[in-house]
Amino acid sequence: MAPDAPKTPWKGVGPADAYLHQALLDMYWDGVKRELAHILMTLKRWQQPEYTETVLPDEEDDFIHGYDTFLDQVSETSWDFAHRHNEKLHDKKEDPPPSYEEALRDRARDLLADYKSSSLKSGIRAALTERRPISTLRRRARMLLQAGGFLDIDKVIEYREPEVLSSFWKRAAVPQLCFRGLDMACMPVIAPQLCTRCHAVICGSSFRSDTAHGNIVICESCYTRHHYAQPQLLKSYKQSVLSQSITPQISRQICRCSTVQRIDGDGRSRALFPVDKGDAHRGAELPPASLHCGLLDLGELVAEARYQATLSKLEKRTKLSEIKRVDEARKEERIQELKKKSRKAKKSGKAQMVQGRSSLLDPSVRTAEFGKSAGITDGEDSDIPFFLRSTADKYPYGNVHMALRIGPVLIENGGKYTHGGALITSRDPPNLQVLRDSGEDIKHSLLVAGITNRTLYSQQREREPKRYKTIMKQVVGGAFSCFFKEKLEDEIIDALIEASHQIVDPGLGAAVAAAILEECLQILMAKLKEYLGPRISLYLASLAKRLVDVAVPLRWDFHTNNCQNFCDNLLDKELFLPLVAPTDISIFDEDKQATILGPLYLISFVCRPGAYSKAIPRSKFDVPNGLTEEYLLKFRYGRHDESDMLDTLMEYWYDWGGFGGPLYPYQDVFPWDCTEAYGRYPTQCGDCNLAKHVLAFPFDSWSVISLHLARGRHLYPPEPGQAQHLSGLPWMRNRLVVLLAQDILLAAAVAMAKSRSFRERTAWLHRPRHPDAAPPSQQQPPPPPPADLSQPNGITLAVCLQYPASRGSVHITSSDPTTQPAIDPAYLKHPADVAVLAAGGLWVWGNGAWLCGRLCDCMWRQVWEWVS
Repeated sequence: MAPDAPKTPWKGVGPADAYLHQALLDMYWDGVKRELAHILMTLKRWQQPEYTETVLPDEEDDFIHGYDTFLDQVSETSWDFAHRHNEKLHDKKEDPPPSYEEALRDRARDLLADYKSSSLKSGIRAALTERRPISTLRRRARMLLQAGGFLDIDKVIEYREPEVLSSFWKRAAVPQLCFRGLDMACMPVIAPQLCTRCHAVICGSSFRSDTAHGNIVICESCYTRHHYAQPQLLKSYKQSVLSQSITPQISRQICRCSTVQRIDGDGRSRALFPVDKGDAHRGAELPPASLHCGLLDLGELVAEARYQATLSKLEKRTKLSEIKRVDEARKEERIQELKKKSRKAKKSGKAQMVQGRSSLLDPSVRTAEFGKSAGITDGEDSDIPFFLRSTADKYPYGNVHMALRIGPVLIENGGKYTHGGALITSRDPPNLQVLRDSGEDIKHSLLVAGITNRTLYSQQREREPKRYKTIMKQVVGGAFSCFFKEKLEDEIIDALIEASHQIVDPGLGAAVAAAILEECLQILMAKLKEYLGPRISLYLASLAKRLVDVAVPLRWDFHTNNCQNFCDNLLDKELFLPLVAPTDISIFDEDKQATILGPLYLISFVCRPGAYSKAIPRSKFDVPNGLTEEYLLKFRYGRHDESDMLDTLMEYWYDWGGFGGPLYPYQDVFPWDCTEAYGRYPTQCGDCNLAKHVLAFPFDSWSVISLHLARGRHLYPPEPGQAQHLSGLPWMRNRLVVLLAQDILLAAAVAMAKSRSFRERTAWLHRPRHPDAAPPSQQQPPPPPPADLSQPNGITLAVCLQYPASRGSVHITSSDPTTQPAIDPAYLKHPADVAVLAAGGLWVWGNGAWLCGRLCDCMWRQVWEWVS
């Protein structure tokens, strides 16, 4: 359920089916106007001299690359190739070698898959190189408009406090550790860090301040509730206790090895931690049970402290080392058991896989995107670390709350004092350069309630600071990306730049400044309504239709209609399911006059009901779960108590990895390593540009960008050596990197969506083949392209079969030796020859030539089969 809210009376508006659509449009345009003011003020600020002189290298880098893996994962041909490859690996040891014909067919399929993949990538690459150049000012204006996400749909996942009376909420999480000094044996005493205010264990990022009375450390819950945005409290990511506390002096106290040199060549004391491999510490070559130097045991000491902090007061205090020993002893036994089950269930496993894929099309399946509607998980899942399985949460989505965002409008269920209905509010504007208002002017909210008859209500609802866990991008509308109405898009950008020159500093007079700002906003809003109006009207009409449909439940229910189910049910799958929208959508007015709208949106990540399946990579052609998926799926063992997705990813660089921070560029904003496993793409992280870095994880990048824009500057650590929130040029650089990443993703998505080849090869994502569908050979192929033989000169491209499987014959016809024998070459009598020539012929066709005559007629149908 949603966080608590004050009890405020509701005012009836009327029947929802009569008033809801227009009320949604009014709230939407009010939100757009409110956010447009922040966009306009930020653009004006960025035209001041200190900002115009700052140009990031990526603003001048037009090279967009790194999308190859994404194309392979959504292309049907590449998916089939990976599927065949994995089947070969699975069947390699038990099935007999393939026949000559089967091997040739497989080779033909592989050549065709490689050709289609290469042609698709080259087409996208060519489209990206043909983009028109744009000035820095115009690009910044366009990126600020993109930041509004006026045609985007997101799932917004919000944190909420645990329910005190529910026992399943009470479980420990991996804490932030702190150093308490040395014990009698000169070993560190490590304990969980406690919040100065509430004395709870801090499990994520913290907010710190050095005062005359000592260090103050505040957890995120207390910060949001009592100290929100206070300038004296600065954010700190979850840190490695060893890198923060083991100073050179303490490292020399811990180490008592007489074989380790403590003075360097200049006569100064050495730092012994981190341990130098050249130092001969006591026990470095001995097993763990032997006598070790204390520095070598620090890792085990930290792991033990983390594990003990996750245990409840009633659990038996078993040491981590003992649990690890027992787990390793059972490991081989489990492996052998799994191998035995795999051999027995080999055939049935394949059948289940085919059945599972086809069942995703069944509209009667009403499960949530991430599994069961109740969100109950199994504590024995293999991906949960062994030392956390005892505390695995069987209710992983307990303290999260999900809402659906459409532009500036938020829709959710389960809120307090909403009479079991759907609450509709406005979001806070994106955090840009200019500080936004406190939110006092965003109190207007709507409510749709009722079981048999839906009624619309309105209310002035008080707002509280929001804590977002993550934001899942569902639909990318493509506004201001040169995807539709490019001429009107240019006019809006020109008008925005002109308006930024007209608005004046409020210091010259607040009334005058407000009047000029209002006049500029009116001009911009008129153009925006013309640009966005038809599409957003269709968006909101589909949502209003779902909200007034009595078959769509509104009341929150843990098992049947939690917030995740509610958000899934609001999205019209027929409208938003395809990865890329159909090229033409018609809308009708009251006189039933059709207007061709064009594509409704740019790209969609909306899943079919129950479509989520856990990824298990088996080869270099598979890709594991994305970062957002991993974050959501790992809620169940504690790391979600305090940290949002960005802070959780940052924990690797600051805490778990012990690096003290990111290693390469862009990781401070997009905290991952974009190096692709198995060398699928040669550029490594650190040598990449921003395009390669974000396109390594497109869905995660879009989601992280939305989360960044929802974050204020106080939710980032200060610059090194600074003791204040980000501001000025550092904050501008942070926002520019986020906006540039979004601009790059939009440019790549536009190139893909405009590619006919891409649309055709990704149609299977929302229309997979049914088991009972007609095979490709029974489908009517289109007529082959006509051969152009009018040109007298040219180059002939031919395909030759070097190792034919067909066998001809030669027979004598007479006893007369001068009589010609009967020669039958039997060309293409064997189907393997047809398969190989089909692949070669398709390659020749793709390079501009078409084989003529009888060979062309024989090959065309076989080519159609492979293409289908």
